[in-house]
Amino acid sequence: MFIHGSSVRTEILKIVESDLGHLFKETENSVDLIDVSRNNKSVFVSFDGTIYEKFIEKTARFMILDINYLVSVRNKKMEDVGQEPFLAIYDEFAVYATEKIIDTVNKSREADFHCVISTQTIHDLTAIDSTFTDRILANTNTYFVGQVNEDTEVDKWSKTFGVYKD
Repeated sequence: MFIHGSSVRTEILKIVESDLGHLFKETENSVDLIDVSRNNKSVFVSFDGTIYEKFIEKTARFMILDINYLVSVRNKKMEDVGQEPFLAIYDEFAVYATEKIIDTVNKSREADFHCVISTQTIHDLTAIDSTFTDRILANTNTYFVGQVNEDTEVDKWSKTFGVYKD
């Protein structure tokens, strides 16, 4: 069970002792996602990838664990977490996405938890795992697509949306 415990502890210490360390100290202004959900508040978290590149993946995965907990609490109605829909926007998703996030997206719908997954290309998702793109698309229902510059990606979207011929 603790086979990787020391390496996890080392990674946490690297983050806590970095320029981001102050974000992990509890203060009066700390963010509590249960409170955010209960009181229909908004939270925006963004890290500058040019400065914090090596921390984004690890920090985002910690945040996803917190989001998983919120989804679970909302699904089980374990405490008063509010009834309003909840929106999570996962920008630069491919930087920190894991297999677990597919399960989170899937279970989120039941909790009236809406997920927006943002990535530059769907090929960024395929780089995580060969089936990742298809699994994300299968677990989401609404798509916003900007300009597409790659032929196979155009084909993927047209198969996902369907095409109209007259």
